[in-house]
Amino acid sequence: DIVKAKRIAVMFEFSCLLHSVFIGAAIGLTSQPRKQAVLLLAIAFHQALEGVSLGYLLFDAGMGRFKNIAMVVCFAAAIPIGIGFGMAVMQPGAQSSRMEILVSGSTSAFGAGVLLYIDVFHIIAETLTRQDLKEAPWCRRAVVYLSLVSGAASMCVIAIWL
Repeated sequence: DIVKAKRIAVMFEFSCLLHSVFIGAAIGLTSQPRKQAVLLLAIAFHQALEGVSLGYLLFDAGMGRFKNIAMVVCFAAAIPIGIGFGMAVMQPGAQSSRMEILVSGSTSAFGAGVLLYIDVFHIIAETLTRQDLKEAPWCRRAVVYLSLVSGAASMCVIAIWL
């Protein structure tokens, strides 16, 4: 259903934008170079996977060229906007303080929560309950479920490692 595909693409874009702005703000608020490097490395992997997912969803939704370009530009600009916001809020020359840690952690947690909520309750749920997947052979369904679990497990391993 094309309407459902468009709705999923827009919800995914919205969750990625909110998530990216808040994660960018966390980077901008951080004054520790090591923590910034870890966050940037995590974001490099994360944005690449989100970009591939967004591209697939936009292709599947069949939106027009202008809407696709606008959504991709917004996706690409979200983290720099968040970093700029975080840098603007942080006091110049300030060292790590309790407030910085609290605000940075809160923005990271809020951004992650938004992304998890949209993904789990809307995108993954709707994808796994699609009629064509229900009617697919058991081996195809097994590959889809295994892919989901292995992707989640690999993100957990990366999160522990970083």
